[in-house]
Amino acid sequence: MPLTLQTFSRGNGITLAVLPIFFVIMPRPDLGGAHYFTYGALGAISALLIAMRIRQPIGRGVWKVVALLFVYMVAIAISAVVNYERIEFASLLHALRPVLLALVLCAAYLEARRLRVEEVHRAFLLFAYVALAVSAINGMVQLFGGSLEPVYSGEKTRGLGELVRITGTLYNPNLFAWVVLQVSMIVLAFERRRVVKFAALAIGVVLVVLAGSRTVLVAFPFALALTTLLLDVRIGRSVTSRRLWKSVVLIGSSGLFFLAIIKLFGHRLPYLNQLLTIIETGDLTSVNSFAARVANWGGAIERLNARPLHWYFGFGPGSADVLDNDLLYAISNFGLLGAVASLVLFSAILVVLFRSPIASLRAVGVQYVVMSAGLGLLFETLNGWNFPILLMVLTGAALVHRQDQGVGGSRAHSDSEFQEVTDRNWTSSKWFMAVTAGRPARRREQKIPVA
Repeated sequence: MPLTLQTFSRGNGITLAVLPIFFVIMPRPDLGGAHYFTYGALGAISALLIAMRIRQPIGRGVWKVVALLFVYMVAIAISAVVNYERIEFASLLHALRPVLLALVLCAAYLEARRLRVEEVHRAFLLFAYVALAVSAINGMVQLFGGSLEPVYSGEKTRGLGELVRITGTLYNPNLFAWVVLQVSMIVLAFERRRVVKFAALAIGVVLVVLAGSRTVLVAFPFALALTTLLLDVRIGRSVTSRRLWKSVVLIGSSGLFFLAIIKLFGHRLPYLNQLLTIIETGDLTSVNSFAARVANWGGAIERLNARPLHWYFGFGPGSADVLDNDLLYAISNFGLLGAVASLVLFSAILVVLFRSPIASLRAVGVQYVVMSAGLGLLFETLNGWNFPILLMVLTGAALVHRQDQGVGGSRAHSDSEFQEVTDRNWTSSKWFMAVTAGRPARRREQKIPVA
């Protein structure tokens, strides 16, 4: 069903889209500690949504993830206690980050629980289109020398005539490019209209290029191929060589396309032009920012080695703001104890997303975790403040459509009702209405493939 204003006339899907939309548009001024207030506002909105659905039961799967978030929070708190001498009040807010994630998870779950699968699709598409529109408008303002301050920081933006780099509403070019990449993958997975899908992907590519994020640009073909591959693969089915070759061709062709863009416009995009330097020299350290990262990692490891206890409990939450490596960031701030708790948490979330019977949600969610882990080699991802928020929304929606949710009466449907939910499955309205009413489905309307 096409996404139109009439589609949302009854409010279906809007509340689920509120959380990720607010995450994209929430103010990010260039003020020290201001982000804590914006994350607090996001937590308040999540709590409000939970209060509105307080009478709805929460499934066992959600409580399991919440329990892992609690363990993660305890690990962070232990690090703070061990390093109490160097901990400031603002640092203690890091221990509340799992609480924010739990609120977003529960709010997304309760909102998705009220929706049918097709309405969940619309909610994510609404978020994707709003995010793309806001990113494109604000990006163009920055590109032509405009400023969004004081609402949004423009410290790292550069317009035409300079080293072009836009950040939209997200103050950081890497984070901006990452969000654009993810909303592009949402459109790829959930949108049925090919013209709209390709137009949105084209806008996404342009925004990532203008953001000047070398890492995300390199990751774009891999995310595209992985999402496409996961859309083709059903649960319990092996990956065929044909599908693998399709992914390889997609990565190669996308990579060549991006290289052509860099060669044509590299003089305007010097950050991206450095990728050609890496290809020519075969040395990552030929890029100044990577050499600085290597030096930063070495310094962090030396600090950890100075006292072995730091390997286990870190230097305390908030002690290292930026390390450009997610694992090293977790160890330095929370120790191996916190890093292991984080690894268990996001591994469990990966399993939840991989088992989702909704093909589109499974593809985007698994891709999100895998690409976050990969990009974590070069900057903070899953252990930071921003990357896990959208992931919690995806996980909350995925947990609704699971047979083990342990609650009844939901408008959403589990594996026992839908063995494999793809876009094609929802073209048969009579089959859907039969399941909703509790009557046996008429298979003559459409044969549902077994996952």
